[in-house]
Amino acid sequence: KNRVMDLPTYLNVHISELSPVQETLGGKFFVTDVQASGGVGVVRYDDGHAQYVADFTYTGSDTKGYSIGKFKIRDR
Repeated sequence: KNRVMDLPTYLNVHISELSPVQETLGGKFFVTDVQASGGVGVVRYDDGHAQYVADFTYTGSDTKGYSIGKFKIRDR
């Protein structure tokens, strides 16, 4: 039976695709923190060189899988 990822794992796997900025200097994005509830959330991630905080919306669940809607990096 296929298992569905939880939201933090999903974000970590797909963060490079979701981020509107590219990784720098050969780094690879990884998620450092996720706070989410009720279809909205905040994710913190970096590539070892630059850190980002982004607001996002999502639909889905740990049993059905997730779809990320809006994904916007906060101004620094």
